[in-house]
Amino acid sequence: MFMPSKTSRRRAAAWLTGAAAVTGLGFAAAAPPAATAATPTPSAASADQAKPSELCFVNSNNANLRNGPGIQFPVVRRLNKGQGFVVVAPGPVWSAGHPWGEEGSVDYWIATRFLDC
Repeated sequence: MFMPSKTSRRRAAAWLTGAAAVTGLGFAAAAPPAATAATPTPSAASADQAKPSELCFVNSNNANLRNGPGIQFPVVRRLNKGQGFVVVAPGPVWSAGHPWGEEGSVDYWIATRFLDC
């Protein structure tokens, strides 16, 4: 089974938490966002995104699964139309998760546009 490097896992974790800012192809620490008193309301764009641990289905053949959120990360696997993908970290452009039936496996990244949730 493929295991991403510690660096890939750290980059993905930092991207998910917003604790890093992309600088070219590297990552640099950024200041945490300031706390606000008001609770943000969901926007129309966020309503279209998958919810954590939601089963989605691939809508295209040969959809690439990558080590990280971007085309600069290598393709490590492909899924075909109709295959299930469990989204654990949704995003507007890239979503993290794993193929359906492979719970506990390493998380991959897929372009959100290839998922029907």
